[in-house]
Amino acid sequence: MVEQLKLPGFDGSLPSPSAPASHAHSGHKQGNKLLFALFPSKEEAQHIHERAQALLAQHRWTEEPIAAEHLHLTLQLIGDYPDAIPKSVESAAMRAAEQVRAKSFQIKFDQVQSLSGPGALVFQEEHRNQGLQTLLHQVSQALVEHGFARHPQGTPHMTLLFSHGRMAKQPFRPISWTAHEFVLIHSHGGNHRLEALGKWALTN
Repeated sequence: MVEQLKLPGFDGSLPSPSAPASHAHSGHKQGNKLLFALFPSKEEAQHIHERAQALLAQHRWTEEPIAAEHLHLTLQLIGDYPDAIPKSVESAAMRAAEQVRAKSFQIKFDQVQSLSGPGALVFQEEHRNQGLQTLLHQVSQALVEHGFARHPQGTPHMTLLFSHGRMAKQPFRPISWTAHEFVLIHSHGGNHRLEALGKWALTN
């Protein structure tokens, strides 16, 4: 069942974001970002957070990971807007989401590494996840059909924190969780608040 805000209809003209939506991750700059994401359950997020804390302690990092309730896997960064996100863009993204008919699937994080650029430390999967790839393809295709430009996909991952420290790619004891829905998120960069604009269930 779809849960979404009632917004004005898509008017056929999408304002352009200030930066391309093809970034591998959203970074930690201020701004208003619109993206589709997957969130673990409250219990799963707490477990992931605790594993991240243990990993950081093992490597003698002093930083704390992102709060458990903010941990998510970005499916598609739609745009980065310096001011308010246009309502026509939000509405078009919601219409695109309603076309998606993907099944729920399991995610198994088994690698950690620092990404280039803003210095994100991330959990990711070593092997291709067919369920995740199917969802990514459907979301990307639906966005194109609703007026968004097609962008190459980055490697799906969950950002744990941003740091000047570096950690080489390495395996760890897997963390498994199940994606039951995908969410349209407005990320308020100035105060790191994540606002859910709509949620769409993945079928069993």
